Amino acid sequence: MKRGARTHALRGLLILISLLVLLPACARSPQEKAARHIESAKGYLASERHREAAIEFKNALQADPRSAEAHYGLGLAYLKLGGLSNLKLAFGEFSIADAMFAPVVGRFRTYRVPMPESAQAYCDAIWAWPAVQEWVAAAKNEPRIPRYDVLLAA
Repeated sequence: MKRGARTHALRGLLILISLLVLLPACARSPQEKAARHIESAKGYLASERHREAAIEFKNALQADPRSAEAHYGLGLAYLKLGGLSNLKLAFGEFSIADAMFAPVVGRFRTYRVPMPESAQAYCDAIWAWPAVQEWVAAAKNEPRIPRYDVLLAA
C-alpha cells in the first residue's frame, strides 16, 4: 500500500474511532445529562465550591428544565453564595405557592421543628415576606372567642 493510501486509511480509521467515542455522548437522554451535572454539582457543594455548583445545576436545568433536584440544588448554591436575594433568582419571585406554605411555616415555628439549614432559610424567607407579616399581624388583632379559648386550653 502506498504512503498516501495508508495516510488516507489511517485518517478514515481515526474519524471512525472519534465517531464511536462521541456518538454515545450525544445519545444520552436529557435526564441522563442532567443527572451527570447534578452529581458534579453535589461534589462542588460538598467541597463548598458554591459558584461551580451553581453553574453545574444551571447546566442540569438546561438539559432537563423540569428537574426538581436541579432547581433545589441551584437554590441551595445561590443561598450559600449570598442569601435570600440570590434565592429569589433561583426560584423566581415569591408566589402564591409560597403563600400557601405560610401556615405550615407558622406550625414549624410554633412547634420548633428542627430542619436543615436550607429549609430553615426558606421558612425564614417565607415568614419575612411582607404579605405574610401582614397576615400574622391581622391574626394577632382578631377578637378572642372565649368558648374556643376554653377548648384550646384543655
